[in-house]
Amino acid sequence: MADWQVISGSVTAPRGYRAAGITAGLKPSGLPDLALIVSDVEAIAAGVFTTSVVRAAPIDYCRQRLLAKHSARAILCNAGQANAATGDQGWADAVESALLLAEALNIPAESILLASTGVIGQRIKMDALRAGIPKLVAAASETGGDAAAGAIINQITVDGDTSTNDTLIALANGQSRTPAITEMGADAEKLEAMLTEVCQYLARAIARDGEGATCLIEVQVTGAHTDEDARKVARTIAGSSLAKSAVFGRDPNWGRIAAAAGRAGVHFDQQDLRIQLGDFLLMENGQPLPFDRAAASNYLKTAAAGAYLKEDTVLIAVSIGNGSGSGKAWGCDLSYDYVKINAEYTT
Repeated sequence: MADWQVISGSVTAPRGYRAAGITAGLKPSGLPDLALIVSDVEAIAAGVFTTSVVRAAPIDYCRQRLLAKHSARAILCNAGQANAATGDQGWADAVESALLLAEALNIPAESILLASTGVIGQRIKMDALRAGIPKLVAAASETGGDAAAGAIINQITVDGDTSTNDTLIALANGQSRTPAITEMGADAEKLEAMLTEVCQYLARAIARDGEGATCLIEVQVTGAHTDEDARKVARTIAGSSLAKSAVFGRDPNWGRIAAAAGRAGVHFDQQDLRIQLGDFLLMENGQPLPFDRAAASNYLKTAAAGAYLKEDTVLIAVSIGNGSGSGKAWGCDLSYDYVKINAEYTT
């Protein structure tokens, strides 16, 4: 969509929402760690969640709630403890969390949704949560969106691993007074396109903010038999540790891109493979091409230097044939800091 723009206010930019973020003592760092998003009225709700079979208790809680009731009033998010792989007690903690917030907001517990981020295998520090919820509710305001966002930051990882806690929840409370869309048509298609654009923007932001990342990688794949095939190839390249390491090392090693494309599980003739890095054509019709290696390396260096200007995108374009299928994926480079951050994650 060419005419869209980012507006300030975060989750409280739409009408009828309040939010808050406070330090409740859940994280040992002493940083904000408890967030609330609340709608003034019951809102239509939908969510998508991790596909991992090892799921955090809030994932199962939200799934259960949304299957029974397609609406919600509030979302409670904690950082510090993932409440994943915590057994029956983790489930009990999730239920109690919802009940505590429902009581503080004077709304039904069935209208509460939950999300957690933090260390897997650790339960929520319930004493701190119990003490924090009244303060959280009191702090909720129409300008609290940024504070809520700050309270759920845990470094974001973009490494190909599937999270136990990945959650995306959407609320629509009707306070904009825009007529409800009740059937498929031009309005529904426009809304879908807008929602897709927002999610892609967030996906790029998450990749850009990956642990230790110095640049964003965007992989564009064309020529596949289907869009799904193209997306699969793009995701494999964007998630390849070898390709990501090469980008961090400013090494235009196109062989790692070719290898990732070849192991994506999508059939194509390697004689049709075309690889381009920025403006540098590296391979065409399955044949390696001469290119200015120093200039290509400098292209990668420039992307990293532009990180602070948000001009940090390394573009990898791959074609695998003459099909109509196309797709994109985003990732980040793999740096020394990534290893350091994750090696010391719980210590």
